Amino acid sequence: MNGRLLAALSVGVALAVILASSAILVHARSTEGSESLQRGIVAGLGLRQRLGPRVEVSEEYRRKVIDIATKDPDVAKLLAEGYNITAIKPIVKLYVGGDGTVTLRADEAVVVLRKNRNIALVLVNLREERVTRIIIRGITVIEK
Repeated sequence: MNGRLLAALSVGVALAVILASSAILVHARSTEGSESLQRGIVAGLGLRQRLGPRVEVSEEYRRKVIDIATKDPDVAKLLAEGYNITAIKPIVKLYVGGDGTVTLRADEAVVVLRKNRNIALVLVNLREERVTRIIIRGITVIEK
């Protein structure tokens, strides 16, 4: 293959990876079906919601996220109040190194908690191993 063809293929693959992974995989659906509540919760986390590929999460990743989340006193209080963990949504980010290498990472995840019609989102930072933000029903924000 000549250099131009290889470069064009590399750019095409990079664009495909970017398009496939550009979604922040947060899917906050309220049981009431309120789109404004969903947008408010996602915006409160400082994230943008997009459609994207479905991501399967390994059991090891799930356990690590849940372990970090449940050690947080505010999350423990929500669980004691009857909230249940209903989903783990990784936040997938694409990093481009100085040499042009492309890496996908999921260093953060959103834990979705539900209790009847109430919803709480917990932002977990896996690198720092701590909860960084909790949003309850799109109104209450607990900054960490």
